[in-house]
Amino acid sequence: MPYLHIEKSHLYLDETSLFHIRQRELRLADGEVLYKSNLVKPGLHIQKITLSRPLPAGTYDASVFVQPYTMDEAMTPVNNANMKVTLIAK
Repeated sequence: MPYLHIEKSHLYLDETSLFHIRQRELRLADGEVLYKSNLVKPGLHIQKITLSRPLPAGTYDASVFVQPYTMDEAMTPVNNANMKVTLIAK
């Protein structure tokens, strides 16, 4: 199960899956993408991100979108997840 922690405009994720390469996005409720990762190989994780722009202090409805891909040459997208989160900017 992934671990998610958002703190001071940084998103901390840990994924222990051994089967897929993943790409992640942090999106506001209006669809604006604040962060999009490069591909993350199994066993590795994103420790810290920087948002595409500063957010004024406040609470925001957001989501973390995760798109896994197969590890073969085709890199076929497989099941994805869109997890609702509350983003708190201080």
